[in-house]
Amino acid sequence: MTQPRRAVMAAVVMLVAGCSPVTGVAVMASPLDVGPYPTSVVAVTQRPGIPTVLEGQRMAASVVLPTDVDATLRRLESTNTGPVLDAQGLRADIRARRAGIAEANGFVAGFSSSRSTEGEPTPTTSVVNLVMHFPDAGAAAAAAREMTGAEPARPTAIAHHRETLALVVTMPRGVIVESFTPRGPYVLYQWVQTRNTLEAATGLVAGILDLQGPRIDAFVPTDPGLTVDPALLLAHTLPPAVGVYTAPGALHFERDPARAADAFAAAGVSAVSLGRTTVYRSESSTGAAQLINGLTSGELADGATATDGVVGIPDSTCVDRGGGPASPTRYWCAGVSGRYAFATTSAHSQDARQQAAAQYLLLGGL
Repeated sequence: MTQPRRAVMAAVVMLVAGCSPVTGVAVMASPLDVGPYPTSVVAVTQRPGIPTVLEGQRMAASVVLPTDVDATLRRLESTNTGPVLDAQGLRADIRARRAGIAEANGFVAGFSSSRSTEGEPTPTTSVVNLVMHFPDAGAAAAAAREMTGAEPARPTAIAHHRETLALVVTMPRGVIVESFTPRGPYVLYQWVQTRNTLEAATGLVAGILDLQGPRIDAFVPTDPGLTVDPALLLAHTLPPAVGVYTAPGALHFERDPARAADAFAAAGVSAVSLGRTTVYRSESSTGAAQLINGLTSGELADGATATDGVVGIPDSTCVDRGGGPASPTRYWCAGVSGRYAFATTSAHSQDARQQAAAQYLLLGGL
């Protein structure tokens, strides 16, 4: 199985063992139980492939979440969500032959977002929305045309989007629809597998494209020389490091994007750092506390059970989401350090608390 995009990014944007702590940063000594987790701040280093990843992370805020079009698509599919490492990294979304076409046409960067319907062993509907950036409009148009012809399938139409090249494969139960839309230097790709009708599948594609086109038009690409972690937020996030996103970009990784968007806006969240934990930068300590209160209320509303907070972290909260011992995110803990809020998850209660303790200490120097 292909690694989740978050795990792949952690292999590229990584904290290097043995590096010196960030200059001028002091992490407080504490009797908190941090278990095996580090509490020394280490700078994130520039690695091969970083510019492509950073540009993909910037694109995230301009990529439509499937949930924006169909609110029932709540289950995050991590394998197909995140920035694309390189052209061959596209295989998780469009398969090997088309990834080769992207590479031949000068693929620059990309970001994909994937969700499925919840509450079923096999989802009724699964969706991938991917935006690929190419050097210019000619390369994007060529890539879209060549990708469409790379695999056998029957053409189909997408309402109100004559420029879209779409294909349908009829399954024993349902259909798969794929579409490729050249738009300036971008190719907009959607994949829908559903047990519903063809009309339902093409309607989902049309709904995504209605939003995706204008959104990517507003995106301003950057030069390849982007700096890794200029605000040192990743360095203060429990490793392995994944990336820093704007608030809209981070919604791709939230369990409930709509609820998180409201919470982010109310708390003034400006950046979200993803690592082993998630760190939210708010405008103020009041905003950070408000965010954690809101996220905790959301967990309880979803059926989680409140448990004791983390000893030594004021006003921290923990919940048991249920789901049995096999659930890797069964236990959730959260806390605040100044204007930073943070959350941890684990299959084990003590481990979630140890992560939270280490994260609280790491934020002490910000």
